[in-house]
Amino acid sequence: MKEVLRILHGRQKTGSSNILRDYNLEVYEGEIVYIQGLSGSGLSALLQVLAGKARLDEGRLYIGEKPAEIHPMSSPLAQGIYIVTEEQDLVGNLTVAENMELLQYGKRLIGYYNRKAVIEKVGGYLRQEGMEIDPATPVQELSQEECQKLSIIKGRMCGARLIVLDCTRGYHEGRLADELTRMIRRISEEGIAFIILSEQLLHFAYEADRIQLMHHGKDLMEWDHVECGVLHGKDFAVEETVDKIQEGFFDYDWEMSRSIWSYIRTVKDNNEDFWTQNIGLELLPEGCYCKKKTVMIPKESAMRLIDNMEIKQNATLAVKNRIGRTLMGYIPDILENNITEEFYRVTGINSEIKYPCELGYVEKKILSVYRWVITKPDTILFESPYWGMDLRESDVFHRYLLHLTGKGIRILIFSKSLSELKRYCNKIVITKNGCNAAIFTDIE
Repeated sequence: MKEVLRILHGRQKTGSSNILRDYNLEVYEGEIVYIQGLSGSGLSALLQVLAGKARLDEGRLYIGEKPAEIHPMSSPLAQGIYIVTEEQDLVGNLTVAENMELLQYGKRLIGYYNRKAVIEKVGGYLRQEGMEIDPATPVQELSQEECQKLSIIKGRMCGARLIVLDCTRGYHEGRLADELTRMIRRISEEGIAFIILSEQLLHFAYEADRIQLMHHGKDLMEWDHVECGVLHGKDFAVEETVDKIQEGFFDYDWEMSRSIWSYIRTVKDNNEDFWTQNIGLELLPEGCYCKKKTVMIPKESAMRLIDNMEIKQNATLAVKNRIGRTLMGYIPDILENNITEEFYRVTGINSEIKYPCELGYVEKKILSVYRWVITKPDTILFESPYWGMDLRESDVFHRYLLHLTGKGIRILIFSKSLSELKRYCNKIVITKNGCNAAIFTDIE
C-alpha cells in the first residue's frame, strides 16, 4: 500500500496542554486509523498540524512519501487532506449542491455556474451513499449528523486522499454511528484513508484497521484490528476475553438530547410486562441520583468531584450517618477514616495522595462511584460508564465493577455504544426509541 501520511518524531507546542512530544504516525491508502486520547493528550495539536494551523517545531512531515509542510495561508486540501470538524466547513445559507461544488467552482476564474448540472451531479453522489436529501435543501435545515456525512462526501468529491474526522466533542448514537461507519468503510475501499480523532471509545474503534493511543503528546500504544475482532497490542497484551456480569441497555434511535431518566421511563412505560418480569427497577425522578436502594451514576461523574476537598471528604459526601442528621453534619473521625482507608485498599492508590486532582481519570471515576457504594445500594445504574476511557482504562474500571457485583450489587449499564456493551455485558436489553424491548445474550 502506498503511504499517504507520515509524521516522524514530531514536536510541537501550541499552549500549556496541546503539545506533541516525539510523536509518530503513519497512514496508508484506504486505511482507517483511529486515534484516541483524553483531554490534553495532544489530539488538538495533531489536528492543528494536519489543518495547517500550526507547524512542527521539530521532526518531519511526509505526504505521499515526500517531505511536506502544510502552510497556514493555504488549504490542507492542496496536500490532499480534508478536515471534518464540528465547526462545519459547510455554509448554512447555501444549498447542499452549492456547498458540495463550492471548492470546485471557486477554482474557476472564467466560466458559468450550471445549477441543473450541479444538482444532478451532487444528487448522484448522495444516492450512492444512501442519503435521501434534496440537493436544493439549505444546509442549515439539516441535522448535525447529516452535515457530517455531507462533509465526508465533499472531501471525497474534492479529491482528498486523506479525510480527518474530528470526533473529540461528540458521542455518536448507535444507528447513526453504524451508518457513518459503513460510509467510511465504503469510501476507504476507493483508496481514501481516514484518521478519526476521539477522546472516548467510540463505535468506529472496532471497525478501524489500526488504533493508536495518544498520551501527553506521544504515540503511546498501537493495535492492529484483525478478522476475529480482537485488538492485539504491539507493545503489550490486551485481554482477549473479559468476565461479563453487567446488564446493558441499548437503543439505536435514542437521541443524546434526551436524558437517561427519560430513556428508562420510556422503556418502562412502553414495555410494562417486560419491565416487571426482567428488570424490576424502581424509577428515579428526573435529576435524582439516589432513591432508597437504587443509585444512578452519570457519565460525567468523575468531573463532579470537588478538587479543593480532600479525597476523604469527597468519599463521604453521600454519608447520611452524621452527627446532626444533615448533609452538613459532622462525621465521626473513625467512620471517615475507615471509609477512606477502604477506598485506598480497593484501588491500590498510595494513601499519601490526598486530593482528587492528583488522581488519574479511572481513579477519579472509581471515587465518584465509591462514595455511593458506601450507602449500600442494591442496584447501581450507570450512564456510559466507560466514556472518556481508552481500552486499558476501560478494563481497569470493569474489574472494579466486577468487584461490586461480587459484593451483591446489581450493575445496569446504559450506553450508546453497542460494541462497548458486547464487550462487558452478558445480557443486553435492546429497544427502538424505547419500544419493543428484547433481551439478547452472547451477542456476536
